Order: sequence, then structure tokens, then C-alpha cells
Amino acid sequence: MRSTSRVVILAALLSTLVAAGACKSNKEAAKDQPGSGSVAAGSGTGTGTGTAATPDKPVEKPGDVPVVDLKAPLTHPLFWVAKKDGKEIHLLGTFHMGIDPTRLPAVVWDAFRAAKTLAVEIDILDPSLLQIGTRQDGSTLEQELGPEDWAKLVSVMGETLADSMQPMTAASAGVVLQVKYLPQTQPMDLAFVLEAKKSDKKMVYLEEASLQVAILDKWFDKRMLHGILAEADQLEQKSMELLAAYTSGDEAAIAKLSDDRDGWRKTGRTDAEYDQMNEEMLLGRNRSWIPEIEKLIAEGDAFVAVGAMHLIGDGSVVDLLRKDGYEVERVSP
Repeated sequence: MRSTSRVVILAALLSTLVAAGACKSNKEAAKDQPGSGSVAAGSGTGTGTGTAATPDKPVEKPGDVPVVDLKAPLTHPLFWVAKKDGKEIHLLGTFHMGIDPTRLPAVVWDAFRAAKTLAVEIDILDPSLLQIGTRQDGSTLEQELGPEDWAKLVSVMGETLADSMQPMTAASAGVVLQVKYLPQTQPMDLAFVLEAKKSDKKMVYLEEASLQVAILDKWFDKRMLHGILAEADQLEQKSMELLAAYTSGDEAAIAKLSDDRDGWRKTGRTDAEYDQMNEEMLLGRNRSWIPEIEKLIAEGDAFVAVGAMHLIGDGSVVDLLRKDGYEVERVSP
């Protein structure tokens, strides 16, 4: 169900706060943290057994499951410069969980260090967010899912970790499932925020965290979680496909993996609902950010780090800026 891959890319808040903690628990429960080499579906330990891939051309194992090198520098980052009237800013499309931030090339880090301002989606260091993704009505995830889907969740996550997920909402549990097979790295967005704090950069938050949570809770519900569990045997392969697409900097592949109308229909929802979800989760938010980003361009010397899908394709921030008369070019290392 590839439409759920969109959530991995977009859910900065839950993938940073909820999934990071869950991955830690997962490591302790399953002892399957990826090694420092390559990772492939079905590798057990996550260290991979085939030839290590390069970021530009992932090696494929039988079944078209990519083997992704976890150490090589990213030679084609999703990185743009936007210019107008002699002022410019840089925009980085992030992968919120699974890519070690140190793999980003010098051109990215140099632009970040030179910037006076860092703009990110939300304030992920707000301590009030620590309870995000937990149930508030005293119910449990098992009660919401029912016996059949709960049994599937236990089979995927293991009894200990599944039990620790009882207080989670369907949205946060879904994100945990989506990142289960991704390398347990420091969230990329968090790395930039922490470095910005150290260097006393001005911080700009493009939206309130409560908006992201509300959107995820609305669309990533019990039906969506049911769809993920129904295709649990494909989770690892799809995670690696998405990781490989980002690692290679392939915009078209990322967009394709993140868009599956047929998979959406399998959750019992309509095409009209799919379009509305896309509007609320992606396109509408892109438009709402444009005034602030254009203000940053007018000031110059800013670095914008947002989920990769916000910078790819029609209706993206990059597309909207170009339509508003800005020169926007992808940067090569």
C-alpha cells in the first residue's frame, strides 16, 4: 500500500518524536538494529549480504529488493537554491528517519552554516509535544483494532513491542510500522535544529505542530492501519525502495512510491477522499508556507529543511516559487 509511504516522508512530528522512541524499543525488543554496512529486506540482522549499493544506483537482489549502502555520501541530495533580486535561500528535502545526517554532502552543510535563519516545519523541541500520539480516552490500540488486526500487529512487531504500543493512536502506531525497517538514525530535521540552536541561528516554524497531528489523526486512522497490516509482508521491501529512491535523489521514483490511489481504495475510501487527503496533507500546507518562504528569500541567507515531498512535483514549494517568478535550481555537489 504505497500511499502510506507518503506518511513516512511527511510526518515530521510523529516520525521524529513517536517513531524514534519506538525504534529504540524495537531495537531492545528485537535486537535487530542495522549494522554500519548495507541493509536489505530479509537480511535478519540488517547488515545485508549482497554487494553494497552506491547512492546513485542501488544494487538489486532477487525480487527487486534494493540493497542500500548506509554509509556512502549522498551524491544527489534533494537540494535547491531559490533566488530573486540578488537574494537567495537554500531548500533541503529531508527524509525524517533512516538517513544519517552526516551523509549529506559538504555543499548542504556549508549552506546551512552560512545561513542566518533555519526554517523547519514545526518546533520539534517543544516539550509539550512529548505526549503527542498517545490516546487520551483510556482505550487501547488493541481495542480499536480488534482481535484480527491486533494479532497481525503482534506478529509484525513482537509481543513485547506491540504491548508497549497499546497507548498509541492509530496514526502513531502506523508511523511506527512504517519506520520499523528503516535504519535507526538521528532524525535529519532534528540534527539541523540542534545545530542551529548551538550557533544561535534565528528559527522559523512554518506551521503549528497541532496541525500536523490533526491531519494525521484524520487520515491515518484505523482503516489505514488495517491496510498496512494487510500487506505487512511487503513493509520491508517498500521501506527499502523508498530509502533507495531518496538516497539516489530520484524525484520521480519518490513521487511514484508515495502515490498509490489503488492502495488507498483498499482501505475503503474514495478517490474524492484521496484528493482531499492530498490537499490537506501536502498541497494546502505547501501553499500556506509560501508567504513566509518568500519573506525569507527577500531577507536572504536562510536554510529551509522540510519533508522531501513538499519540494517535489506539481504544487510543491519549488513549483509554487517558480510560478511566482523566483529562479529555483537544484544544486549539485
